[in-house]
Amino acid sequence: MNTASGLSLDQAPPLSVPLRFFLTAPLFGIAAALLMLISGPDIFLSRWSPSMVALTHLITLGFISMAMIGAMQQLLPVLVGSPVKKPVLISSILHGLITAGVLLLAAGLLFAQQLLLTTAFLTLAVCIVLFLAVTLNSLFRAESKSDSVTAMRLSVSSLAIAMIVGVSVGSELTADTEIFAGVVWADIHLVWALFGWAGLLFIGVGFQVVPMFQLTPGYPKPIMKWLTKVMFGLLLTYSFSVLFWPDMASWLMILVLFCFSLFAVVTLSLQRQRRRQIPDVTLDYWRLGMASILVATLLWLAGAVVPEQALSPAMELVTGTVVLVGVLISLITGMVYKIVPFLLWFHLQGRLDEYVKLPTMKQLLPDQPARRQLRMHIAALFLLAASAIWPSGWIFYPATLIFAASCLMLLLNIFSALNQYRNSSAMLDGLGEMDG
Repeated sequence: MNTASGLSLDQAPPLSVPLRFFLTAPLFGIAAALLMLISGPDIFLSRWSPSMVALTHLITLGFISMAMIGAMQQLLPVLVGSPVKKPVLISSILHGLITAGVLLLAAGLLFAQQLLLTTAFLTLAVCIVLFLAVTLNSLFRAESKSDSVTAMRLSVSSLAIAMIVGVSVGSELTADTEIFAGVVWADIHLVWALFGWAGLLFIGVGFQVVPMFQLTPGYPKPIMKWLTKVMFGLLLTYSFSVLFWPDMASWLMILVLFCFSLFAVVTLSLQRQRRRQIPDVTLDYWRLGMASILVATLLWLAGAVVPEQALSPAMELVTGTVVLVGVLISLITGMVYKIVPFLLWFHLQGRLDEYVKLPTMKQLLPDQPARRQLRMHIAALFLLAASAIWPSGWIFYPATLIFAASCLMLLLNIFSALNQYRNSSAMLDGLGEMDG
């Protein structure tokens, strides 16, 4: 069935397709916290140490990209109307490859094993190439010409660029390296991964889901038409400027951040105009993400305006913490809390029975446990940012433990919703056998 809201629910994949990614992502957050506990506060002394590089990829690939790939398996058929062929097989392969690749990469860095690093790069490359192939094929087959589809295409293209640059950076990384030789290329890789792949995808999805699920007015048409295209062009220009005109790079990055800030301000304004002013924890995760974009922009501007701050590792690390934890993990968590109960409820609706009272979406995943996790997540964000500035044990260890607890709460909340779904499904199965 095609709903009035534009969702092609009849093309939704089996539950296992997105859920395997959503259940695995928090585990990598917990793994990142364990690595921090083992490494201690010294992990914040340099963004280029093997332990920090491993930590960064546990979060960016293991948590963020894991959840984003799972969401794309759901968004392509439902939001875009162009399903991936053989979704169970493709999702199983992608999930196995990215899980193995991230674990191998982290192990190779931590134990200084070149074979593990090489295997990790190959595994992740195969995973990303397969994901790019099936996703771009689906996006370019889509009949929809919406601005969200355009943003998704630019996002996935950004992932391709990030992968190519990442392979170049990885070729310079050996098991006994203490610091990257190609810092410039590493920065380009990071910008395309965070601002291109993740940033453009969330903006494109936001164009649809914010008005649809948060009951706000639609985004202004000029922003929907031009924002992601301008940002993609700025990212291209930034990449060339870093290599050939370094003096321009900071100004171009300010323009990129201005575009993100524009999206954040418009989104917050639209959320204030909601048609139903009822509490919604997923809305609060989005608000936190938008506020974090503005904070990250201010931090970047502070580094650009004050030269000595621009050279400070603490300034880089605190900005990165706000972007990764405050922006991306907040938005992903809010997305998961909206997608999971909706999917479980939808799959139960296809089996309605007059003798069984099926749970609502709010009953499958109530606001209260999600809100408890939100408080834990906010505490972790502030303490981790403080640890980046003052890497002392009395801040660092509570921050790490609270971040691990927040990830664990996300995992348990998803499991709780899944258990309720299984109980309702089992009741329907039992009635079906009695009728038979």
